[in-house]
This record gives sequence, C-alpha cells and structure tokens, in this order.
Amino acid sequence: MRWHKKLNVLSEIPDANYQGYLWVSDETTPDTITKLIASQYEQNGKPANPFIREAFLYDPNKQISISVRHVPGRYLIDLFDLKKLPGEFELTEQKYLANRKIGSRLIFKEIWAPEPDENCEGLPVLRKKATVFCGIEKLKEETQCQ
Repeated sequence: MRWHKKLNVLSEIPDANYQGYLWVSDETTPDTITKLIASQYEQNGKPANPFIREAFLYDPNKQISISVRHVPGRYLIDLFDLKKLPGEFELTEQKYLANRKIGSRLIFKEIWAPEPDENCEGLPVLRKKATVFCGIEKLKEETQCQ
C-alpha cells in the first residue's frame, strides 16, 4: 500500500487505537473518540442519519491517520500511513485550537515532497502534498497572575 489511500466506506477503516474527534450532524459540537463504529453512521455504503460531518482519527503507534468528511450523499475518506512516506518527503507540524468542548489543540502535519520546478532551472522545490491529522494535545491549565 502507498502512503495515501482513498477508502470507499467507513467499514474499510482499519481497527486501531485511535485518538481523535467526531462531529455528527445532529450535534452542535464535536466529541473526542477512540473508535469509529461504522454501522452507526453508514447503511449499505451510504451515510445514515445522523451522519458524520467530520471525523479525524490518529493511531500514534501505527502512525495511521484517517479523515472523514461528508459531502451530499457520500463520505470522503482518506487513510494516510505515515510510516510509508518516502524518505525524501518532509514533515512540518502545525497546531490549532480546537472546539472548546474538546478543550485541546489539534495537531496536523503537512507533508512536503520535492518536485522539479521549471522556474528554478529544474531544481527540486518542496510542494505540499497533504495536511494530515496527528492527534490531540491537551492544553495545560492556565495560571492566573496574583
């Protein structure tokens, strides 16, 4: 398998020890999860009701990242296996504040690959290939000045 694969249905998501979040259509905020139960959100390969608006899962041991997004009538599901990235690829880390209910920062890694560029006399330049969810960082409680 290559480092990126598009999945067709939720049941194709491999079992793993995930950390991440799930945002369902009938909820106003996301919830943290460790496992996605496909049968709750999919029937006969189609999104059920309520459906998943957005889900991001990451297994730090296997270095597998899953993203699920809903578009009308189907899910867009991407699996990224970071252990299978080619050696010449580079990663940069970005952290973003999450929804208050999660109370954390979301960690993403940008995947950059060298490609020849005609504007640089054919020398390789880094181009972004993907932004991949890589877990949740808990925020430390802020101390108040006294």
